[in-house]
Formats: sequence, C-alpha cells, structure tokens
Amino acid sequence: MSKSDPGMTERVVTGIVLFLFIGALPWSLFLFETTADLVAQDTRAMLRMFWFAAYIPTLFLVLRRWRDIGSWIFSIPFFLLLLVILAISSTMWSGVPEVTFRRSIALMLTTLFGLYLAKCYDNEEVLELLVWCLSFIMILNWIFALGVPSWGRMMYESGEAWRGVFIHKNVMGETMLLYLIVLTQFEYKTIRARAFVFFAGMLSLGLLLLSKSMTPVIIAVLLIVVHFLLNILRSDIRYARIFFVLSLLWVSFVGILILVNIDMILNFLGRDLSLTGRDEIWTLLLEQIQEHYMFGYGYNAFWGEDGGAATHVWNQLGWKMKSAHNGFLELCLSLGFLGLGLFMILYIKVIDASLFYAYTGNSWPLLFLIFFTLLNITESRILEQNNLYWVIFVVIAVQLNPRRRRIHSIQRQELPSVNSLSGDVLPDDCKGA
Repeated sequence: MSKSDPGMTERVVTGIVLFLFIGALPWSLFLFETTADLVAQDTRAMLRMFWFAAYIPTLFLVLRRWRDIGSWIFSIPFFLLLLVILAISSTMWSGVPEVTFRRSIALMLTTLFGLYLAKCYDNEEVLELLVWCLSFIMILNWIFALGVPSWGRMMYESGEAWRGVFIHKNVMGETMLLYLIVLTQFEYKTIRARAFVFFAGMLSLGLLLLSKSMTPVIIAVLLIVVHFLLNILRSDIRYARIFFVLSLLWVSFVGILILVNIDMILNFLGRDLSLTGRDEIWTLLLEQIQEHYMFGYGYNAFWGEDGGAATHVWNQLGWKMKSAHNGFLELCLSLGFLGLGLFMILYIKVIDASLFYAYTGNSWPLLFLIFFTLLNITESRILEQNNLYWVIFVVIAVQLNPRRRRIHSIQRQELPSVNSLSGDVLPDDCKGA
C-alpha cells in the first residue's frame, strides 16, 4: 500500500478535500451574515460541522499510509513542526483555551493534509488537482454571479462587485489570481489543452477584474515582471546581470515618480493612503502586540469567540473585525515574536530553495511564495487553519526541504536531480521504486 501510487478513488477523495479547503462551499452563503464582518455563534457551530467533511477524509487518507508516518515526520521542516507545536501549546496561556485548542487542532489537520499531498503526489500532480478544483470554482463563480446576483454579488463603499461563491469579493479575486498562476505552470502540447487554458484564463481574468479587488491586480503585475526576469536569467546569465542593473535604475525612477504622485495614483485606483482604514487597525494592533510580545495571546485567541482581547480595538475603531488584515501582525497576535521568528526562518529557507529551482526551470514554488507574501500584506493567511494557501505552503516547504531530500538520497543511495520537484525523481513514500 505504502509503495503504490494513489488509486483513482484516493485521488477523487483528495480532490474533494482540496476543494473543501478552498473555502468556497456554495452553501456557506446561506450560513454567513452577508452584511456583517462577524458570524453568529450558532452559524459557527454549523460551519464546524461542515469542516468535518474535510477532516475525516484527511485522517482516512493519512491513516491508509500509517506505516510511513514515521518517515513522514522526519520529512517535515523542523521549524514548520515547531510552529504547529507552538500553536497547540499556546492553549496553556490563551485567554480562550477552548478556542485555541480547537483551532490549533484544525491547523494541525490542515498541515497534515499538506504533508499528505507533498508525500503522495509530485509537483505536477498537485498542480493538476488544483486546476480541476479551481476550474470548478471558477464555473460556480460565474453561475452564482449571473444566476443568483443577490448572493453572487456584494455592495461595498465604491459600488457593486462580484464575489461568486465566496464570502467576500477580495477572496474571489485572490483565488482567481491563484488559478491564473497555476494555469501558467504547464507545457500545453495539444490544441485542445491550449484552447482550454486560453478560455479558462480569460474567464478567470474576467472574474478577477469584476471582483474590483486591487491587491490581486497589483500582485499579478509584479508576478509578470518576476516571470520575465526569470526567463532572462535562464537564457544568459551575462545579459541577466546587465538587465538587473538597468532594472534597478528603472525601478528607482518609477518609485520616485510614484512617491511624488502617490495621492493622484491612489485616487485613480479608488484607494487612499490609509489602505482602506488598515493603517489605523495596524497601529492599534501594534500597541496590543507590545503587551504580549513574546508568546502572543494564544493561537486565534486575540479575537476569541466574542471579541476577547480585541474588544479594546473594537471600541477604539467603532466597528468590529475578526482579522488583522496582515498575516505577519496576525501571527504576532497569536504566537508573538517567537512564532514570527520561527516562521521567518522557515520562510527564508523555503525562499532560498525556491530560487534555486526557479533558476533550473521550475518557477511554481517561487511564484506562489511571492503571491503568498504580497497577499499577507493586506490579508491574514499565514498559519491559517482550513485554508488552501497554507496547504500549498506546506506542500512546497516539504517538497523543498533539504533534510527530506537527504533522507531519501541515503535510502536510494543516489543524489536527486535538480528537477526532482518536477517529477523526474520521485522520492516520496507513496511512489513506486
């Protein structure tokens, strides 16, 4: 069992669980308060029941490989393991221990599913699963936005925007950008495949623009520049160095122009210097972080079930939210500077490995990590339970883990090639020798 490829049934179950972690359940529109930032207590209880639809299959998939779990643990990056342990341990100093314990267990199961994907599927297979799941989500977005506009669209300060099957327009925008990134990672050889990518890309791009979410648009522009730079770097290192010097001068010039005309640019984009009020939120949260700077308030404890420590921030702002709208601040609130330090060490290691793979031809890890980093400037996606982005981060972190590659190299008595992430070498326990 442990040395065989996942069968069709297992792949279908994996796809269903992956779909659930996208967080776009159509029936969630019936559960959430569509005009409020907070979710009612009884609604949360119903949602927790729905998440069992992801947890139970995850445990089933992992337990099928129980003989390999020991070797799997040694493949987890050390600092990733410490982060999950710290999140669970924070129950001891949390102001709402029942919330922290429940959500840290959800984080553990989310991380466990990412570990399963990394061990039983190679890079291309994970991308194929993402294509199928996100394609289905893209179709549902169009159906809900056009067929049921009272649910598929939302009103905000600047007018109407599309949200599809998601709770907010920004979530649909960032998910459609992820879909576009995934679509670019394959070499499409047939006319049918290229036609699919073209139409799917156009439809997802349309949804991205109709979401009227500026963050994914800005990230998309930056990713296009990165992709272009990577192609230059691979073609000829001599020209790449010259190009980087010229790019640095050009970026400096453009940066000065942006700073001089920042007010006009933000007005054109429908934004202001406050980043839609985030600057005030961040200032208040920084004050709260200083009170528990070392270990934080406990995983997800700051916001609690009914506010918890966040009540002071709510009173100062005059309105309620359940997120810091910044992944790094959210991590500090949950696990303090200790948690932030552990994540940054892990992040730097993964980025370093992804740069090497990008140079050798596999740009998916680097592009996703850039997307993930920029997204966390205005959203909170780091170490988030029940979240697709954390699942993908875990997959990449495990697949690029040098210790994991060394272990399997010793077992096979051969060195992995530079293209091991692409599937040329399959050191996973679920792959046949």
